[in-house]
Amino acid sequence: MMRLPNRYNLWIKAVLALLLVWWCIGLAPIQVRGRLVSEAMAASALDGVIEGAKKEGKVVIYESQSLAAWSKIMGAFQKRYPFVKEWNQEQLTAADVPTRIVNESRAGAPTADLFGNSPPTSIPLIQRGLVVEVAWKTLGVPEKTIYDRYTVLGNMFAYVIGYNTHMISSRDVPKTWEGLLDPKWKGKGGWWRAASPWNALAAEWGISKTEEYLKKFLANDFRPSRTTADVATWVAAGEVPLAVTVLHRLQQAQEKGAPVAWVFAEPVPILPLAYGVIKGAKNANTAKLLIHWLTTQEGANVYEKQTHRGNPFVEGTEFAKLMGRLKTADFPADKHEEYVKATKAIEDLLKREGR
Repeated sequence: MMRLPNRYNLWIKAVLALLLVWWCIGLAPIQVRGRLVSEAMAASALDGVIEGAKKEGKVVIYESQSLAAWSKIMGAFQKRYPFVKEWNQEQLTAADVPTRIVNESRAGAPTADLFGNSPPTSIPLIQRGLVVEVAWKTLGVPEKTIYDRYTVLGNMFAYVIGYNTHMISSRDVPKTWEGLLDPKWKGKGGWWRAASPWNALAAEWGISKTEEYLKKFLANDFRPSRTTADVATWVAAGEVPLAVTVLHRLQQAQEKGAPVAWVFAEPVPILPLAYGVIKGAKNANTAKLLIHWLTTQEGANVYEKQTHRGNPFVEGTEFAKLMGRLKTADFPADKHEEYVKATKAIEDLLKREGR
């Protein structure tokens, strides 16, 4: 029997899928017709990516999580797509990811296939033409997770008020941002000395209100740290009874038996982490496939289990259940200039206050 080339097989699959949908359209209620067409097109587009990934069989990732975590994540991905035989991940900080990609691209040296980082740090890469524009919706990526034409939201930080349950009862812990300004907490708390989460709060409060709040917060003399890990450690060890820090650090400490808990003060400041495909990627299809998988319930849950950083925009994830209907604070993609302005204002204030 004559074997058709893969490109013809893909074309035939696409035509058959559309014919099936057109046949169903006459039988389906009008409200589901658009969905049927979209799902058929997404399945066809994803088939093309899968065929390309089969030829590549490899992917290289730049992201901040540990190699141990990615080993578990990729193990699950390879179980789903066993034709991906090789992978490599380099653990880079948020600042190092764009620097590394720019330098390697300038030198014409090999670089990664995909990166994961906060959206604002991706903007310079996009402006330099170093991130591939992808029709993510056409691939079936959930619309809520699509950040812009280039990147997809994969997980996020959520900032909370963490506390030591041996030192503060759930009844007495502050439930609001204003509660942290109470003089009774003066000199007793901890925080991550950074523009976050205050720049995120500025998306809801405005810069002026955020600056006024931060001045009062600094006057309460909380102990600053350069890392979120240290802040969580202080709370767990009882060095401070409460602190402003990121949720996943407290979850990791609690999992190890530390007496910690947390409160979501609304609006909850968040820092999304987004994934994109790097221009010139040797394994672009595998990169797209991995990003797509990370936005499925299976992939999102695997990532969250290994990192405690979840995706509230993927239905059925633990993080989505945890965040529920909480009001969040963050600058969307089309407000990047406002984000930059707010971040600079916060950083300038911290410098003036000697923090």
